[in-house]
Amino acid sequence: MKKYFLSLIAVVAMAIGTVSAQQVTVDVSQSRVIEPKQTVFVIPLTAEIIPLSTDRQEFLFNFDIKEDYGLTSMGQLTLDHVEELKKRALYLACKETDTDLIVGATFNVHGSDKSKDNKIQVEMRGYPASYKNWKTLNLTEEGYDWVTKVYPEIYNGRSDQKETEAIKAK
Repeated sequence: MKKYFLSLIAVVAMAIGTVSAQQVTVDVSQSRVIEPKQTVFVIPLTAEIIPLSTDRQEFLFNFDIKEDYGLTSMGQLTLDHVEELKKRALYLACKETDTDLIVGATFNVHGSDKSKDNKIQVEMRGYPASYKNWKTLNLTEEGYDWVTKVYPEIYNGRSDQKETEAIKAK
């Protein structure tokens, strides 16, 4: 019994020695960070939106939720999936019509668990259009006073100021 007791004391002493031999040091320092600040002034770029035609067009796209998203039922679709399907439909419609955007796009997304093919249908209506006549905004031209209301930061917070120092330097 005495041997076991001495052995136990020896093991405990070694464990305490091992624990006390491991030291953890943590140094935390903090200083003020001062970095040069850079600002950028961007003169707005404008473009005209030219519709392909004055007739609204309809598009119909079918997507396979199992193949595209790995879902096994319509019940697994989330709003994020539906938003992604709408974005894909917009992209495909622009590609199909060789345009830049669909103005006034409306959507109808339909799918049913009764359908065994895991297809979801996205119906979209809108006016395909393209951007034309790109130009840098000339703030001295007539008709651009709306810029001071939409982008007051261009005018250093003063919407009544006609030109900023950055524009004058140009």
